[in-house]
Amino acid sequence: YQQFDYFGKVMLPGEYYRTAISSVQRLHGKSVRFAVITDDMPLATQWFSGAPIYSFDRNTDFWLLANAGMLIIPNSTFSWWAAYVNKRAQTVIAPKRWLGYNGDTSWEPHDCETDLFSYLDKDGSITRGS
Repeated sequence: YQQFDYFGKVMLPGEYYRTAISSVQRLHGKSVRFAVITDDMPLATQWFSGAPIYSFDRNTDFWLLANAGMLIIPNSTFSWWAAYVNKRAQTVIAPKRWLGYNGDTSWEPHDCETDLFSYLDKDGSITRGS
């Protein structure tokens, strides 16, 4: 039995979000306003000072993400589907290699990349999905 280190292997670092925010501001201007939708209020409060932070029920959170004008999403199925069904978003930024963002060079899972999203790599580069 090998214990899976979720926080070391899968959880995105705060730097991912800071770089993604800077990328959105470069694309759409510094006046872009951000809101955080989360199920982890303590961590969001620690990482995102200055932005409004919300945590409603799952249906409301999904609706908000599925109707946002721009999205920076983590590597979660919930946010992936909300972004995928979103027809309004001008920009969707997701982590490159999804679950492999923190060091693996392969996509995990292999079939989650879509041409609807732009993908942020650890080096700060952004590429369009395939």
